[in-house]
Amino acid sequence: MKPKNTNSGNKKQPLKLILLKKHKNMLTAMAKGDPDKAIAMSMGISLSTYDFHKRKLFKILKANSKPNAVHIAHKHNIICEHL
Repeated sequence: MKPKNTNSGNKKQPLKLILLKKHKNMLTAMAKGDPDKAIAMSMGISLSTYDFHKRKLFKILKANSKPNAVHIAHKHNIICEHL
């Protein structure tokens, strides 16, 4: 006897993300089109530290670029669409 499939159709499960406030701030700045150096300066960190956090954020979001990360953040209501 096969176990019943507990998934209801092909509905996608909502993406559950736990992001730090600094990651949300980074996404907001990315969405505004701010360059990496300006975002790092506004956060009071070096560009290399910013790059570390950006890579970590991309990994969490499963994103491969800034526009892709912003798109995912909008899609999942992590950041506001109207900036």
